Amino acid sequence: MIDFVSTRAGIDPQTKGAAQLVAAIIAEAVRCACIPPSKAEAKTRHNINEDAHHAIVYLFGPGTLFAEHADHIGVPADRMRAALLDSNIKLKEGAEFTDFDRRTLQLRRRWWLADPNYVPPRVETPEESEF
Repeated sequence: MIDFVSTRAGIDPQTKGAAQLVAAIIAEAVRCACIPPSKAEAKTRHNINEDAHHAIVYLFGPGTLFAEHADHIGVPADRMRAALLDSNIKLKEGAEFTDFDRRTLQLRRRWWLADPNYVPPRVETPEESEF
């Protein structure tokens, strides 16, 4: 069982709150990394979806804050990455991380590893475009 900082007895409220915030950041990155690929992404084999692309880079890229964040919640980054990628490692019961999510994350990671310098095209939102 993973000893999350935020679940330790006697932890001060500030440390507990900070650990919960960082855990939420990691959870959001995992959620974004598991967004099912679009047809265009499957065709090009690139993470065109900016949220998914940035999440994969955060979770697996060198020099990101992920390792520091993982340490802050009490889990080594390598152990967390292994748990996300390896179907033989069981996550906490009740975790909302399915085999489909794992396969999607593995696929997106493979695409990123094949071309780590790829930058997704910038998509203008209506409020950014000029009329």
